[in-house]
Amino acid sequence: MRSNTYTNGTCRRGLGAVSIVALLAAAGPALAGQAEAIQVEELVVTAQHRSENIQDVPISIQAFSAEKLQDLGVKTTADLAQFTPNVSIALPAGAGNQPIITIRGIGLNDYNTDNAGPNGVYLDEVYLSSPSSQTFQTFDLERVEVLKGPQGTLYGRNTSGGAINLVSAKPTDTFTAQAHAEYSSFNTFNVEGAIGGPITDSLSGRFAATWTTSDGWANNLNTGKDENGQNAVAIRAKLLWKPTDDLKVQLGVNGGYVDVRPTQYRHFGALDATGALCSPADVNAGLCADLYGFGTPAKFRDVSSNRDEHLRVKDFGLNLRTDYAAGDVDLVSITSFNRNKKRHPEDSDASPGRLLEITFGAKSMAFTQEIRASQTTDRYTWVAGAYYLHEIIKQDQPIDVLLGIDSAFGIPGVGDGLAFTGYGINRQKTESGAVFGQGEYKVTDRLKLVVGGRYTTERKDFETNSSVRYQQGGEGSYGPVMPILATDQHQSDSAISWRVGANYDVAPDVMAFASIATGFKSGGFNGGFLSQV
Repeated sequence: MRSNTYTNGTCRRGLGAVSIVALLAAAGPALAGQAEAIQVEELVVTAQHRSENIQDVPISIQAFSAEKLQDLGVKTTADLAQFTPNVSIALPAGAGNQPIITIRGIGLNDYNTDNAGPNGVYLDEVYLSSPSSQTFQTFDLERVEVLKGPQGTLYGRNTSGGAINLVSAKPTDTFTAQAHAEYSSFNTFNVEGAIGGPITDSLSGRFAATWTTSDGWANNLNTGKDENGQNAVAIRAKLLWKPTDDLKVQLGVNGGYVDVRPTQYRHFGALDATGALCSPADVNAGLCADLYGFGTPAKFRDVSSNRDEHLRVKDFGLNLRTDYAAGDVDLVSITSFNRNKKRHPEDSDASPGRLLEITFGAKSMAFTQEIRASQTTDRYTWVAGAYYLHEIIKQDQPIDVLLGIDSAFGIPGVGDGLAFTGYGINRQKTESGAVFGQGEYKVTDRLKLVVGGRYTTERKDFETNSSVRYQQGGEGSYGPVMPILATDQHQSDSAISWRVGANYDVAPDVMAFASIATGFKSGGFNGGFLSQV
């Protein structure tokens, strides 16, 4: 499905500092003199692809410096939502899985890897297309910027809801090194560090890594082991080459993996002793059982899973950025390649019986190219660019239903014709291109007008093949694999989106702005396991 989103708003710049000064001046000359020393902390952001004090940016933005992220205890991208109003980042399937990101109520609640949400996640201005890549450990960052509302006139990928920009620390001309270690409940360890500095007169580098492990807070009654723990490693390396004052070339490599038991769900039975559905009150009270007779564990931290496989996610990214100052015009080229692989063996019934088990397997590969040109003068600023995305996603998601029914009821063959394994394999290719631009013009010393536009075209090719085999001849025996669906579909979308606004400096430290912006999200396909049953 395709959607367009509109947003508008107003804000003020430095109003907190003005209010403080006014109150102190009213209190008396002595306090008024002290007010001169009070300043709002300056945080430079690049939300509009140029370095600006966040107080001067006329969009709805919240930013966190590296020091602030550490003070708040932000460890992953999912933690940002705790400190950002109107932003929700949920991990319904636990750590290592794709997030559901909602900004100002705009999001996508879809567990399928082939359907990206309307909010963009960027690492060093590289769009992370795979949802499995969008939740990772935040380490060695310079800052994080959360932008609310459509950002399509400035950013390469469609962002109808908003964007989260993660800016990593850059190589420096002087030697730097840092390390940080933490220990907390459930034997949770976190270690991270970075080192960097000059290699030659024109070349510098930086390397950073982090590792987190935890035993987990849940107790598996079926195995006696701890569950819902962590085990993740991430690394990042950069080389920055500055052969001339006008040219900078930066090569970045990042990678990471998760290898841990999948997050286990809490089990709730839904049937009474007669097999009828329980009331919601009885379900919440733990008075009911599932089809196999397994009830709700007494303690909240108790789970009971029969699957012993690990969740494994591997991610690799490579990006090359070139900045060139061609006179008054700045040129930027960003080329990136990202590969992600995930296998999530979910115990979907959250019980020791084989009632429902789903395995989510996905592989993705994405190549992006963005080219921008920009100019800043005393009277006007502008940025224009072109963007291309080539992405291939493959999903393999088998589902097992009622495979343990013979053992549960003690009746050999009772599951014949009922228990089954469904197979769903699909492949989606996405080709997307866009041209975009935005300009600001100073009508007067106080008034600026903002105009931006974007044209996006996108095509998706989707191939799927699903089949099923039923139990025949008792538990563990199956009949032939029977095809259900084989299809090859295509979908093309295109749209024009735009932004208009005005910024007015009411006073030296106060600015008001108003804007209207539209966003675009192309349609998609149902690539989930439910399409095969």
